[in-house]
Amino acid sequence: MKLTDYTVQTTDGKSQCPICNKWFAFRGLPSHFHRTHNPNAKLPSHTTPIWNKGKTKDSDSRVKKLSEKVSTSTKGLIKSPLTKEQKEKISIALKRAHQEGRHLGWHHKNADPERRTYPEKWFRKVIQNDTDLSMCQVIEQLRVGKYLLDFAFPEFMVVLEVDGEHHKRPEVQIKDKIRDEYLISKGWNVYRIEWKTMFENTIQKISDFKEYLFSKSNTMPHKSIEADTTL
Repeated sequence: MKLTDYTVQTTDGKSQCPICNKWFAFRGLPSHFHRTHNPNAKLPSHTTPIWNKGKTKDSDSRVKKLSEKVSTSTKGLIKSPLTKEQKEKISIALKRAHQEGRHLGWHHKNADPERRTYPEKWFRKVIQNDTDLSMCQVIEQLRVGKYLLDFAFPEFMVVLEVDGEHHKRPEVQIKDKIRDEYLISKGWNVYRIEWKTMFENTIQKISDFKEYLFSKSNTMPHKSIEADTTL
């Protein structure tokens, strides 16, 4: 049984199997036919070597010709880097748009409150189950300038940052220092908790944070119950 023994219907670049009436791409029909309806047929093996493997423009004229053809077809599509003058012009235009209220700001992918790291989700649960912290106004992913804060306590102007292991890297520490200095300049008090030490000694670390938090206010909430750290 061969595919050539049948009349094949074709339309819009597709061919219909004469046995099961399913439609396939033109090149996919023979494979389907032999594998499904003629399993004993010997399929051709695709062992043709790759003609340009190991060849370069200098060693093979065909590769050079193909390269020149691709370069010609993409001419004008690849933009050169912006000049210093162009970058400065764009910067001035964006700053003017911010000042005039025409620029709505950027939407960071992490602005979604559900797109959080495990330590952040874990600490969110701690806040919800702690009597004192649950009574405070807590804003997740509050934007201050170009930064998104992990947990902001606006009543106390305190921001809590939960730091994972990558915050120990020198390059990240430099960025954290710049971030902290900016937030402090805006009136915020930055409190960082290392995730590993908080996980190992939760009660003490949360107690230390609450003592720091409430020291920024003259009003001290009532005594708290033990925090529930299960997620």
